[in-house]
Amino acid sequence: MRLTRRLIYFFSLLISTHCWAQAKLIDVYTIDFPPYIIADEQQPNHVVGIIPDLLNLVFQRLDVEPTYHATSWARAFHFTTKANGVGLIPTMKVAERLEWLHYPATPLLYLKPHIITTPDNNGIHFDGDLKQLATLKVGKLRQARVAPEFDQALAEGVFKVVLRNNTDSLVKSLYTDRIDVITADHRQAAYYSKQMGNQVPRIVGPALGEVPIYIAFNKQQVDQAWVDKFDGQLKQVLAKGALAQIEARYLD
Repeated sequence: MRLTRRLIYFFSLLISTHCWAQAKLIDVYTIDFPPYIIADEQQPNHVVGIIPDLLNLVFQRLDVEPTYHATSWARAFHFTTKANGVGLIPTMKVAERLEWLHYPATPLLYLKPHIITTPDNNGIHFDGDLKQLATLKVGKLRQARVAPEFDQALAEGVFKVVLRNNTDSLVKSLYTDRIDVITADHRQAAYYSKQMGNQVPRIVGPALGEVPIYIAFNKQQVDQAWVDKFDGQLKQVLAKGALAQIEARYLD
């Protein structure tokens, strides 16, 4: 009987140790979304950017080693809800996804769309009144929502927009196509301007809105207690000013 108990204890310890070792290695699925997530086309698993750099600080505290996989959004979502993927970035907290995904209480950061112009264009003023855009040539991403009030004003014809297919071309058009202003996330506008060799563009007026961005976790792979532990470590990392330090690597 004693031998049997010892064997049971030994195998249970072996199994639990094996599971813990496995739990330290996780797969995080994502998309290319500079400067937040920057994927290397030649090395799909070599992913850097503001969000992975921030997450790595949190995962280190939890003794977790992530591997990032850059792919399409549809595939990233599939691997994190229907397969063995553990994390999904970047994502918004959507009620329909709660069936499959845990969300920490704390967002990683906020996307903030602004009215943006070139640094030498001091004649543009915007205090939040969207009617001030009526006389301007405004650039915007095609089929992209900006903020509820902005989208409603556009639908009502308060101002007109020039459409571009991606953020890269949108920012480029600010410098080459005589567009007065663009609507873009301030970090993305700064990043692409830097990549083009231009000075950091000027933010005009208040943000048009803000969108909290999270990492989501596969409910089949981690439980709520682990997510709460992650959230606690994330709060501590953010409180130490890590986000601003990481941003400087990509935007300054």
